[in-house]
Amino acid sequence: MLQAACQDVEAAPSTPRLAPPGHTYALVALMLAVAATGAFGGQTLQSTTAGAAPAALSAYAPLIVVNLGLAFYVCRVGLQRSILGALFSQGRYDARRALGDFVAAGALALLLVFAENGFATLLGAPESAAGHALLPVTGLEKLLWTFVAMLVGFSEELVYRGYLQRQLCMLSGQLPLAVIGQALLFGIAHGEQGGWAVARFALYSVALGWVAATRRSLIPTVMCHVAVDWYAALNG
Repeated sequence: MLQAACQDVEAAPSTPRLAPPGHTYALVALMLAVAATGAFGGQTLQSTTAGAAPAALSAYAPLIVVNLGLAFYVCRVGLQRSILGALFSQGRYDARRALGDFVAAGALALLLVFAENGFATLLGAPESAAGHALLPVTGLEKLLWTFVAMLVGFSEELVYRGYLQRQLCMLSGQLPLAVIGQALLFGIAHGEQGGWAVARFALYSVALGWVAATRRSLIPTVMCHVAVDWYAALNG
């Protein structure tokens, strides 16, 4: 099924190549460079912020700026026109498809929440200080986090399951490789939260990538991503 979806992407006459290869290579190189810097900073943070009060409002500003910048890059920078629509959904969208996306989003969100709780309970997964520092505490922070979760969920799905997965599929001709590739990059991008977080997020990203490919839409993965981030922050 995944390979058929990759062939659909390559063959669809209404879906031209999203971006030249150099556009993708530049993004991947930037991600790896930022991740390397963030991993070093995350180790320092984990050694100096244990027990610190979480969720200063100013901590959200870099998150917002980075996600807006990445979304803008994959949709418009260096391209002749915006490819937002092509990234977000393929094919005709109707009420039946919307219902299927909603069901898929709910099922995937439950799976990821159960997996996260299961890892924490069975394996004693350590909590990341970098991740804990983003959790909202006050009422204002929780209200702001709702907006942040929506922005991050939309942006990260657009960049990883939308742009990177589609581009890696076109470049390799193998959707399974594309799903794994974007998952590894997604995990590495969270390196500041530690190796355990990288492994978990990469695993979750495989599930997100599979749903995005089979549904040919980012709508279910965006809904799932926002719901999981919102749940994790408000119940952390």
